[in-house]
Amino acid sequence: MIKGKKIAVVLMTATLSIAMLAGCGSKKFDLEKYGEKAVITVDGESVSFWDANFQARLLQTQYESMYGTDIWTQKLQGEDTFETSMKSVLLDGLKINQATLNHAKDYKVELTEEEKKSIEEQADLFLEQVTDEFKALTNPDKEKVESYLEDTLTIQKVASEVAKEGNITVSDEEARQVKVNYVVFKVESDATDKAKTKAKQQATKLMNHAKDTKSLAQSAKALKLDVNEATYGKNNDQIPQEIVTESMVLKKGEITKPIKTDYGYYVIQCMEETDKDATKTAKEELVSEKQMEYYNTTSQKWVSESDVKVDEELWDLIKFENNSTLPKAESTENTTSVESTTGQESTTSAESTTGQESATSAESTTAQ
Repeated sequence: MIKGKKIAVVLMTATLSIAMLAGCGSKKFDLEKYGEKAVITVDGESVSFWDANFQARLLQTQYESMYGTDIWTQKLQGEDTFETSMKSVLLDGLKINQATLNHAKDYKVELTEEEKKSIEEQADLFLEQVTDEFKALTNPDKEKVESYLEDTLTIQKVASEVAKEGNITVSDEEARQVKVNYVVFKVESDATDKAKTKAKQQATKLMNHAKDTKSLAQSAKALKLDVNEATYGKNNDQIPQEIVTESMVLKKGEITKPIKTDYGYYVIQCMEETDKDATKTAKEELVSEKQMEYYNTTSQKWVSESDVKVDEELWDLIKFENNSTLPKAESTENTTSVESTTGQESTTSAESTTGQESATSAESTTAQ
């Protein structure tokens, strides 16, 4: 599922290890002609057509690699296609990125010589790996790629400095992760009352057996049931709330009554009230998440207070549909519907725009 919690550093997290346009209206896509023209201007500082297109193609490559080229024409809610929706978020991200760059001096952010040398090496590697399809769409050269990477790192460093202003803290209890054993008696949503009653009875039988043996795992084995292990806390929104609520108040060794959820009945035994390693990791993740939220709020405020201009005609020349960034053989491998990939509104962010976590981002820098 493509979804995102954040809307910052939208394009700068795209990986550079990957992949003709025909415009519409009075202009046609022409990087040589329009490349240096401003598409977006934020308080007098501009994002060129080349930069906007380059970052858009990095994002396009990520999505096409995961979901196939047909994704751009698929409908979302209303009249939007996936392409129009993503381009709208892209545009917001470009504004935020430029506003952030405009504030780099305020935070005395500069790149070191070591960082610049590393960027030069990254640019060389990218230019060695980039495919002909991506080259045809972006016409990249070393100087431009290095400039992009320098802006990327500058944004990350500004975001890190902004996050420090938030004085973000997370309590031990907020981050606490419990370690449990559990057995689930699955019940389909359309199951009959008889089936639901049977599942509850089985869960109750297991619970009573486990209270005698003091071990859910031992009782599950005796009754030929599968027992599972899990570690989670209040921050895990993928776990049914009923389970989290019951689990977080358990003492070590305690066993719950059957817990009814939309997926069936669960019987849970607490193995550790606090999993120290998992709690430490969760705390770091929560701090990082809250820092990013603080930066998002700040950067969006910068945009709202700025004089922002957009050349809509130039922006409209960037088309994803029928202009794949992938070699033809690759572009036909994956075809995934919007329903199965989006599910909700499509948003992009330092975490989710590119669909990958390996690239550096404001999120990864603020977590440190």
